[in-house]
Amino acid sequence: MTAHLKDQLHGRKAKTGLERKYVKSSAELLVYQGQKINTHSEKQLEEEIRLLQERLEEERRVHMEMETFLKKHQTSLDEKLEVWMERYERDMEDKQQELNSLRNKKANNLSQLQELAKKYTV
Repeated sequence: MTAHLKDQLHGRKAKTGLERKYVKSSAELLVYQGQKINTHSEKQLEEEIRLLQERLEEERRVHMEMETFLKKHQTSLDEKLEVWMERYERDMEDKQQELNSLRNKKANNLSQLQELAKKYTV
């Protein structure tokens, strides 16, 4: 009977040892898989960060180019506006002088017409 109990004890110890090894290797495998998943996720996030940084840098570059272009264009338009305003003022002065000249001629012609009318109606 003691031999039988010793065999049972020995069998249980062996079974417990195997179960312990199985549980340990299962836990190690779960940890390894978790680390593998985390490493993969970390690499994906790092790649996403890198891509976003590249896009951000591209956006900054494009923004600066656009800003430079718009400033140059605004300067050009300001210069053109100044030229057109000067031209407008010059043309207005010329036309005002022309109008005054025509009014003077009209007044002179009217005066001459009235003199001629008096001369020939008497």
